[in-house]
Amino acid sequence: MPLITESAKHAWEEKPTQREGRIQRKHLAKGQEGAPDNFELNLYRHIAGYGTPRHRHNWEQMRFGLNSTMTYDPGKSISTGSLVYFPEGAYYGPQETPATSEVLLLQYGGASGQGYLSQEQLFVAREALLKKGELKGGIYTWTDASGKKHNQDGAEAIWEEVFQRKIQYIKPRIPEPVKLETDAFHWVESDTPGLEEKFLAMFTERKVQAVMYRATQAAMLPVAASERNLFFTMKGNFSISGRQCGAHTSLYSDRGEALTLALEPGWEALMITLPQIV
Repeated sequence: MPLITESAKHAWEEKPTQREGRIQRKHLAKGQEGAPDNFELNLYRHIAGYGTPRHRHNWEQMRFGLNSTMTYDPGKSISTGSLVYFPEGAYYGPQETPATSEVLLLQYGGASGQGYLSQEQLFVAREALLKKGELKGGIYTWTDASGKKHNQDGAEAIWEEVFQRKIQYIKPRIPEPVKLETDAFHWVESDTPGLEEKFLAMFTERKVQAVMYRATQAAMLPVAASERNLFFTMKGNFSISGRQCGAHTSLYSDRGEALTLALEPGWEALMITLPQIV
């Protein structure tokens, strides 16, 4: 059976962070720790004042603004209704949060196959680093045995603590984040009666896809068993195997899971197909 998380039934929890400020989250889904195609899907609430320095990652992410004004580059925001793709190896930031912002955040192993750290690995590494130095403003600072002071991006330092080796960055396939204004796309008829779609994008040779769907009448949506798909319902209701779910419900279907969603009129969702790495 697919993994279904009805976020409306869960409370916000504080998330430890190596950055400046506070984050609250609702955990929705995750992959297999240590696998090159590992992923994590969360609802994040960035409290006003949260920020990061300019940095990059050796994995990828997508962020969908639910109620957001936070920036990802100077003058560029993850605005409500926009989807922003952050390519592996591409710099972004500094990030600022002028007002508390909520985003759907998907982070996953990129095309190079280096994988994505689990939250459990991140927390353990963060505590280990704090025994040797300080995390402040998104920067990790420590002093070596010779008395020399070092500064390093906090996320980068955590990755190196987990793997005990120097991090390697690929040449970005796309040199900077890509923002998609989803309300500027037209709804078009899909192959499924009663269902319209907005095909937003496909990224890299690993075929990461982002599509929006909406039901104009009661409809049945088959989900491909050959792919790993994440759905997040923005509006309306759907049911599966007799279980009815509403807005802000996530659904993750793994490879080999053939399933069909029964959609009610007014249902609207974002679907992301995860990368084909293994």
